[in-house]
Amino acid sequence: MTRRIILLTLPALMAVTGLRAQPLASAGLSPDARSAGLAGASVAMDAHSMSVFSNMAAAGGSDLRTEAGYGFSSLGNSTYLHAFGSYFRIDDTHTIAVGARYYRSDKIYNSQDGIIFTTFRPYDLMIDLGYAYTLTRRLNLSANVRYARSELNEDNGLKAASAVGIDLGLHYRTECYTIAAAVTNAGTILDYGVAKYRMPASVRVGGAYRWSPAEGHRLTGLAEVRYNIMPKDYTFPSGAVGAEYTYRDLVAVRGGYNVASETKAAGNYGSVGAGVYIGPVTADFAYNIADSDSPMRNVWRVSAGVRF
Repeated sequence: MTRRIILLTLPALMAVTGLRAQPLASAGLSPDARSAGLAGASVAMDAHSMSVFSNMAAAGGSDLRTEAGYGFSSLGNSTYLHAFGSYFRIDDTHTIAVGARYYRSDKIYNSQDGIIFTTFRPYDLMIDLGYAYTLTRRLNLSANVRYARSELNEDNGLKAASAVGIDLGLHYRTECYTIAAAVTNAGTILDYGVAKYRMPASVRVGGAYRWSPAEGHRLTGLAEVRYNIMPKDYTFPSGAVGAEYTYRDLVAVRGGYNVASETKAAGNYGSVGAGVYIGPVTADFAYNIADSDSPMRNVWRVSAGVRF
């Protein structure tokens, strides 16, 4: 019976994210519309309200004092992700951040001999605390600590699992380019009672290049490579490229393409996005473009925030 429940649970939880064999799969999702519009090529992005989830070191180099934002992701089949992120620059050297994500999957059905006896909606909850240190005018380093709680089912020995993870980040920015790297989700074991899993740790390296062909116009190209390093039987490479055009810091349009394994991750898909920025208020939207059988098809995200 236990094995039956696990087999029923894991595909339901992982199908949307594409991480078909790893609990806490929502840790790898882009929680905000801006990075999602770039197909997740976010490690070298400039600071934004949800940098705590991608590379906290970027927030250390921000020209702003603070940003805060909320993001909602519709992942299909009544599955969604809520996210809140923020950072605050204490002074020219120290920056702190806090963030939270709540992932809720569509219902799963526990059955025996074709008879459904319970239903359950798996969830993940993650809370982040981040710190960035400005080493030089261009170089920032960061460290995050993350608490994660995940529940796959509530039947037959399965219990909620908790874990603590850390992220480390580096962000080097000049006027024209950025070089960045991050290690994410290196942490303790998730113990679900009848099964134990490592957090989905990964290494990410990326860069960005900015070009202004005329006053008020800016083009930014981003590229990122990733390697999932944990658990050991779930290692795989992936990557993403993205481009963003911004007009006078008022409006932006974006596009990107993600490349990944079709058996261990979400496979290949594209993305488009846009943003509007009026004074301290920001709003962004992103939409995924994928094959009809892809778990990333028709996924969309919206984000809104304030900055000062």
